[in-house]
Amino acid sequence: MQVCFMKHHRLGQEAALNKAKDLLVAAFFKPDTVSCEDVSKQGLLAWAACMCEHHGEALRSAATKHRHDENLLLAVAYTESKGNPLAVSTSWCLSLMQILPSTAEKFGVDLQRIFDPHVNFDTGARVLRSYLDIARGDLNYGLASYNLGPGSVRDRINSAQGFEPRSFEYTKKVQRVFRELRAGGSLHKTRVASAPAVTVKPASFQLADAPYASARASRPVSTSRMKTAKVALRPIP
Repeated sequence: MQVCFMKHHRLGQEAALNKAKDLLVAAFFKPDTVSCEDVSKQGLLAWAACMCEHHGEALRSAATKHRHDENLLLAVAYTESKGNPLAVSTSWCLSLMQILPSTAEKFGVDLQRIFDPHVNFDTGARVLRSYLDIARGDLNYGLASYNLGPGSVRDRINSAQGFEPRSFEYTKKVQRVFRELRAGGSLHKTRVASAPAVTVKPASFQLADAPYASARASRPVSTSRMKTAKVALRPIP
């Protein structure tokens, strides 16, 4: 009897959480919001072409402003949300780049605009750049910090078990997608003919868990720097 009650209670909590997330997305929904999530089933390059066609301006602006390769931001967006601007994870990470509300607040971003692809790409690119700067450009540490948070990375490095970001599944996955995108050539000139992107509506909203992925990177960074470094958070002007 107690087991049945606990199971029913847990299911009730999940239903309430899902309903709350539906209401959250509906509150910020824009009629012209476009998702490339379904196009990802056709392959990575078809998905990237869809993203560049519908969110190319936001992507290019964020990459230029925060000194990123556009393909890297696309790789993060693919790993995090499959290109769904209305994605909300079970951890409440939001939109294309899966930004936590607390992270948006720390970086001075208006949470009411976080589902706007321009704002979300810019915020994700800015967060990633701050972590890369801490790690002196080491992509493994930067991506691990993006997924876990810099504090968690430092704690894992300090732990008895230790932590090697290059073997972390998330960093490996992002970098694998990054390499495939770069090998695909000029994506902005590509167009998706057979499977157009769809306009996302709150009624068809589904949770998109931010997957824990993976990577391999270049030069190692001093672990002592990661143990003591703190992110300098400045509001967006």
